[in-house]
Amino acid sequence: FEFNLFSEDYQKFQHLIQEDLLLWVRGAFERKEYTTNDGQSRSEIRFRVREIKLLNEMLDKGIDKVKIEFELKELDTAFYQKLFGVLNKYKGKQKYEISVFDTEARLGLNLPSRGKGIRICRELLQELDEIPKIRVLIP
Repeated sequence: FEFNLFSEDYQKFQHLIQEDLLLWVRGAFERKEYTTNDGQSRSEIRFRVREIKLLNEMLDKGIDKVKIEFELKELDTAFYQKLFGVLNKYKGKQKYEISVFDTEARLGLNLPSRGKGIRICRELLQELDEIPKIRVLIP
């Protein structure tokens, strides 16, 4: 994901903004109202970062679930084998959810892991990060 940090937010989190760091980000979407130079009222929705921490700090506190998202068009045998090869390598008690979506058709499907679990750790997250075209979210 991409987002912008300005002024106070940037100063507050700049020590964490480094390449290859795994971060946990919490924020909210906000509507900003403004008036253009020609007097027209406008609004836009922005993501406002409230908190950024190192992912390791969050792992130490205990994460109980991850969500893995990808586009339906990415799903083929090789992709499936790679993804579930990684998930099966880190068996455990924590939950995961697979979210498959089709942007063009504007459809999505959430598949919770029932009866299967993973061990959420830095190594798992790094291996998932190496699989192209997926996003890993920590709700």
